[in-house]
Amino acid sequence: TPLSTLQALLAAPQTALRERPLANLVNDPKLNAPECLTPLS
Repeated sequence: TPLSTLQALLAAPQTALRERPLANLVNDPKLNAPECLTPLS
């Protein structure tokens, strides 16, 4: 589920989350995010 995916992102190194907004993390097709979170891909 998207919620569990967000929790996984939050569990990642905090430095990675500080690099860019969370919105960009889930919307960036370059990352290994679920397709449901990357509708623009």
